[in-house]
Amino acid sequence: MDNSEQDLAALISKINQLEERQNITAKYAVGVKRQLDELLGKFNNLQQRFEQQLASSQGLNDITTTNGIAFSTIAIVDSGADSTNSRMLTQVTDVILPTSVEAEVNTEVESELSHSAEVELNTDVVEVEPEEDTAATQQEEFSTAFSDEEFKLERMMWLLKRIYADEEGSEDTPIYAEEFWQQYNKGERDFTGVNIAGTNLNSSSLYSANLSKANLNGANLRNVNWSRLNLMGASFKGADLSNAQLHNANLREANLDDANLNRAKFYQSNLEMANLKQANLNGANLRDAKLNSADLSHANLSNADLFEANLEGVNLQGANLKQALCTRKTIFPIDFDPVKAGAYLIAPNASLHSAKLAGANLSGTDLSEAVLCGADLTKANLESAKLLQTNLRQANLSEVNLNCANLTAATLCGANLTQANLSYANLSAADLRQANLKNAQFRSANLSGTNLSDSNLLGVSLSNLNLSGGNLSNANLCASDLRSANLSQANLTSTDLRGADLSGANLEKANLKDANLDGAKLEGAKLSGTIMPDGTTHE
Repeated sequence: MDNSEQDLAALISKINQLEERQNITAKYAVGVKRQLDELLGKFNNLQQRFEQQLASSQGLNDITTTNGIAFSTIAIVDSGADSTNSRMLTQVTDVILPTSVEAEVNTEVESELSHSAEVELNTDVVEVEPEEDTAATQQEEFSTAFSDEEFKLERMMWLLKRIYADEEGSEDTPIYAEEFWQQYNKGERDFTGVNIAGTNLNSSSLYSANLSKANLNGANLRNVNWSRLNLMGASFKGADLSNAQLHNANLREANLDDANLNRAKFYQSNLEMANLKQANLNGANLRDAKLNSADLSHANLSNADLFEANLEGVNLQGANLKQALCTRKTIFPIDFDPVKAGAYLIAPNASLHSAKLAGANLSGTDLSEAVLCGADLTKANLESAKLLQTNLRQANLSEVNLNCANLTAATLCGANLTQANLSYANLSAADLRQANLKNAQFRSANLSGTNLSDSNLLGVSLSNLNLSGGNLSNANLCASDLRSANLSQANLTSTDLRGADLSGANLEKANLKDANLDGAKLEGAKLSGTIMPDGTTHE
């Protein structure tokens, strides 16, 4: 492992540690806040009683205000038989706290509590007569309601809740995930302007919620389902939205600067005038999305789906569009050439030689007469695609979905179609010479006039299929299922049919010269005019 990889690993480890520490601190702070809310309630009740006592005890208060902090000093003398021990009660009535905090909560908050804004009290001890014992008792009871330790806890809670607000320059104090869900589960749906920066909402689902102008900077939003939400003007700076479902969402003027949007789904979403600078949109689905006047400078759009997307007026300076998918209906800025930028134009007659389209969703596309020689289409979805006379020579189509695709007269010489789904596909007159079709599915496919010579069809099921007039010479059809298949006038010379099941197959006028039929089943097969392996014609 080189130094750069070690540095990256160390950085990732540090980020994980900080995130874990942040989550633990947040959970702890919520519990502390609850306890402090109860204490403050008691404090307010005792304060009312204390003020009533002050009204009847003139001359006991000496109010001093220093540096924005107001204090009430009350002298209390504990009465006893032989002692005059005196004690001081300090009532904090208003505290102005510093606004600068550090992100390292465990160390910096403790430092803030012990070293910032120390309070110096100049007090005078006033002796109280023994008959004031009742007032002293009430004052003493009040003093225990807000001790120094409780003051420190309240201060710490405030500091913790200010961390994200100060780091992001927000005027609103952030709330935690627990508090957010409490409000949502109670039926609240209007979260306009809410500050949940840095919150972990991973894999959450929200419905009918309004998060316009919300602060979600640095939030963990991986795998969320927030489709159709109002996110207009919301800020997601540095947030992780990888694999997020945001179909039909309103993200107009949203801030997604430096956000991770890897494989996020924005189908038909509104991203007009959004800030997507340096955003990672690798493999993102932006089909039919509105991106008018958005800022995509230095964004990563590699492998993104831009079918019919509107990028009119978009800033694409420094953007990476390598292997992004677009059509002639995709609207780009004036004078911008997506092909020169590395994008793939999916259209008839397109030149896509050796294109890397593994896993691409190309269902329903028209690639008639396009050149895809040597292209990698592993696990691609080409369902119902138009591939008439398309050149797919030597292409990798393993595990591809060609269900209902039209491949009439397509060239697939030497193509790899292992485990391909060719159900209901039209392969009439297609050239599949030397193609590897092992374990491919041909349910209800049309193979009339197809050239399958020298192809590998080991163990393939071709039962009930139309192969009339097809060329299967030298093909490997060992153990294949050809029951009730139409092979009339098919060329099966030198074909390996060992162990093949040809029961009920139509072989009329087919040519089986030099074919290997060892172990083949021919019960009920139609052999009228068929040229048998020994060269004789069956009557």
